[in-house]
Amino acid sequence: MTEISVPSYAKINLTLEVGPRRADGYHSLDSVVRVIDLRDALTLRAAEWITVTCSDPAVPCDERNTAYKAAKIFFERAGIKSGAAIHIEKHIPSQAGLGGGSGNAAAVLSALNRLYEANLTTDDLSRMGAEVGSDVPLFFRGPLLRMRGRGEITENLPYDLSMSLVIIKPKAGVSTAEAYRALDRRVSIPEFNVSEKMIKALAAGGDVWKYVSNDFESVCDLPEIAEAKRLLTGAKAVCMSGSGSAVYGVYDPDEARKVYESIKDGRECYLCGGYEEDNE
Repeated sequence: MTEISVPSYAKINLTLEVGPRRADGYHSLDSVVRVIDLRDALTLRAAEWITVTCSDPAVPCDERNTAYKAAKIFFERAGIKSGAAIHIEKHIPSQAGLGGGSGNAAAVLSALNRLYEANLTTDDLSRMGAEVGSDVPLFFRGPLLRMRGRGEITENLPYDLSMSLVIIKPKAGVSTAEAYRALDRRVSIPEFNVSEKMIKALAAGGDVWKYVSNDFESVCDLPEIAEAKRLLTGAKAVCMSGSGSAVYGVYDPDEARKVYESIKDGRECYLCGGYEEDNE
């Protein structure tokens, strides 16, 4: 095998609780996460060096790219003296809180493991992914999971949670670093309890949607985000994902399509659902 093509999925945070900055510079998190079927497409080819190309000219293709970082860590940790030519066909928007870059890193690690027959375990790959970014390990779990620590502690949640989503990506992006700095200025930080409540509702077959929440919303006052939430009328839940700026609404399938068709013109808008492993 000299070439491999793989999908790279996005995610939404159904809950996202953020604690104070830790001694290591990271923040403690507690989040219920759903992997969704919005995805990029990656092609990797064995090569002498690591190179990255992308269909989106705004995406950096040098050492700053998460796919590049993941490939570099893979070859170093696996002890393989080689490289890869990586092409990313981009469909997940950047600076959206949907984990596009993190998903790319996870997809690269999995693909290189197959391409070079390295026989690394999922845990091995997840640990490598944590070196790239806090959200990377979640893509080795799921499709529904709980994420804790700084993101490196992941736990599958064995519950069915199907959904249809309408996602709006406002033109304004959000800097993750700036969003965390804004949270650091909070006067008080609530105890983590929302994620636990959602998981209990999942186990009991109760109303999970009333627990959908995101701590970043308390410090993100972009008018474009408020407008996106206003447009997602009649949803079971409306929330920003990650540090933003994408906003999602949860609907029944027919209603999701109606809302999507009514608001898609002139906006960056996506109609998608939860990723299901059986449909791979």
